[in-house]
Amino acid sequence: MDINKSLKEAVLERNMNRVRSIILCQIDSDRNRYEYETIDSCHYAEAELAKNAQLLFDEDNKKTKFLDSTTTWDKNLWQTLRVEFEYNYSKIKFDRIIRVMHHLREQGDPDFVVGVSKARTTTNSGGNQNAKPKQPELNQNPANTYVIPSVTGAVIGGIVGSLAKMAIPGIVVGALIAAAIVFAKKNSKD
Repeated sequence: MDINKSLKEAVLERNMNRVRSIILCQIDSDRNRYEYETIDSCHYAEAELAKNAQLLFDEDNKKTKFLDSTTTWDKNLWQTLRVEFEYNYSKIKFDRIIRVMHHLREQGDPDFVVGVSKARTTTNSGGNQNAKPKQPELNQNPANTYVIPSVTGAVIGGIVGSLAKMAIPGIVVGALIAAAIVFAKKNSKD
């Protein structure tokens, strides 16, 4: 399990807003990843925060548009669930996002198809390495790379800013921070 360095720092600092923001951004990125990194990140953050008597997830408020019928599961529902999760950071809402995302991937929704996977290599007792084949790279819209995280950052910044009675500066700062994180992350992979 390769945990995001920023997430490790945020957990170490016990900065719950930053931990949750990073996981929210990972949810958006996981739509096109071979594996759902968000699940590992949540397990890590949940365990580490618990050591300091902090909870990653809130109690579910039971307000949702989610239905168990997969016939209603589409991109719009996924986006709605994503917003619901942002405002009520519950384990139930997180699990539903992952379920719908997985379903949309299986259905071949282009917004949820795997882009480039990270090939995992493991060494067995014989010293041979087995790697999963690399998935073909798809053209990704650069606007989406920055827009979704920036909007997420703006919303989170607006919420935090409204607590300090500075919603507009919070929105701007949140969007800029999210875009900077995506830019830094993208450049670190190149």
